[in-house]
Amino acid sequence: MSNRPFNSVLTVLSALALAALCQTAGGKGDGVMRKVEGVTPHKQNFVVLDDHIWMHARRDLADLRLYAGDSEVPYALMIQRGSSSAQRGEATLLNMERVNGETQFVIEVSGLSECDQIQLKLEGIWDFVAQAHIEGLDSEMQEKGEDLGTSVLFDFTHEFLGSESILRFRPTKHRFLRVTLEKIAPEKIKGAVAVNSHIHNSAFTPDSGDLPITEDGSSTVLTWSDSKNEPVARVVLQIDPSETNFARGIQVLTPLGNTITNTSIRRIHIVRNGMLVESESVAIDLPNEVWVPFRIVIENAKDAPLKITSAKAYAYERRVYFDPIGSTALNLYYGYQMLSAPSYGYSEDFHADENAAIASLSTEMRSPEYRELPGPQRQSPQPQNH
Repeated sequence: MSNRPFNSVLTVLSALALAALCQTAGGKGDGVMRKVEGVTPHKQNFVVLDDHIWMHARRDLADLRLYAGDSEVPYALMIQRGSSSAQRGEATLLNMERVNGETQFVIEVSGLSECDQIQLKLEGIWDFVAQAHIEGLDSEMQEKGEDLGTSVLFDFTHEFLGSESILRFRPTKHRFLRVTLEKIAPEKIKGAVAVNSHIHNSAFTPDSGDLPITEDGSSTVLTWSDSKNEPVARVVLQIDPSETNFARGIQVLTPLGNTITNTSIRRIHIVRNGMLVESESVAIDLPNEVWVPFRIVIENAKDAPLKITSAKAYAYERRVYFDPIGSTALNLYYGYQMLSAPSYGYSEDFHADENAAIASLSTEMRSPEYRELPGPQRQSPQPQNH
């Protein structure tokens, strides 16, 4: 008796079992495949994940798999979350005096190898615009120092536009700094703090859709719902250019009214005494990333609501770094909730190359050949060739 019919039945049953397992593992539906395009061989590459990933992938992105043909390609997933490791040091005020009608003093910086900001403590002075010139000195009594630039200080408290008392200048290793400051009397300067601000900017990718904008009494409310499985790290407002010289306090709240963060936005464009003051901050940064629904409440008080044309949410940029060896035909698979997180030696001691090549992802394609094979020994999906 021939075994051919029996073998055919086994083949069909195996295929059905794999299909059932595929559906069970999917959670959000079938797996998704995207071609990795523009790969540079024999060099470290990376591809930026976009908002489409969150529609199918796990939140921790542990179900991402990269393949060159039938071979799994190890990768390192990096989140481009910036950091601010500002250091503060002592700043001693020396030789405070008036020179040609301007206030001049020397600051001795200690405890920092480099600094690029001085936070002044001012008392008893409001409604002013003042320009400061900063020099770097090697000694307290040096006559002429290195020109580090100018910085504008202001106070618009009575106009409800806030104030700025930080001197900003080029990073310097000079121990002494000479400041020449107009329109602020020596007795108004009560202290200073030196700052070395090593700021590494974050990178962001846009989430899908904008936040709806509504008015609620004297408040403008922007809402992020739970219908999108996406994290939010920042919300950027587009405000009509006709809106100048405004400042608004902001609360970011959970649906139950708990505070996520408090912050503010402002735009200043004022010419006063022949001096232009420009300052704009219309991005709302959230602590870490927020996955839950939230409301942004902009307090207008007695002012008219701002003309906000859009409110766009952003997540921290995710990059998948990999070494394609000699291959340029790679596919990225994702969409199976029950896959174990991969473990690659490649990612354990990974260092991103500043000159890494940038690849891109094609549009999404349903991937019926994407499989999680049975058995505890196999934790990665295997794309099958047909």
